[in-house]
Amino acid sequence: MTWLYIIGKNQSWTVGFYDPKGEWHTESNYDTSVKAAERVHYLNGGDKDKQEIEVGEKYELTDETITTQGRILHRIKALRNFGNVSKGDVGGYIECEDNLSHEGNAWIDENAWVYGNAMVYGNAMVYGDARVCGNAWVFGETWVCGKARRVFGNARLYGKNIW
Repeated sequence: MTWLYIIGKNQSWTVGFYDPKGEWHTESNYDTSVKAAERVHYLNGGDKDKQEIEVGEKYELTDETITTQGRILHRIKALRNFGNVSKGDVGGYIECEDNLSHEGNAWIDENAWVYGNAMVYGNAMVYGDARVCGNAWVFGETWVCGKARRVFGNARLYGKNIW
């Protein structure tokens, strides 16, 4: 199980997890994302006394764009080190910042595209020629990769899976 935090009601931050049926289970609520991130880090096995939690934007949209289905996607570039990504690494393409969380180690790499209302967060990875679109969510420890991978509609991929 991977602990996550999401923005909840009244602009509070809710810590919890999704069960195998996709149902959310709340553990606690916080008034800031930093406090929620510290709790998630601890619940996922981290030691907040030994590792500083880095917050803030982790990537930027570059001027390099492609167009698909009338949508303009921007290539991303890492602004700091996180997970297996180094500051300056160039990633895949997103339509807007709602497609990729600035928190956690989630990343869209290489030639991968994420657009529409799709979201990638937690420690999820989308790479290769993978496409995630529509209302799909990719989160937890899930990896989506390869030329034939298309995740769309209302799909929810989570846990420790490779698709």
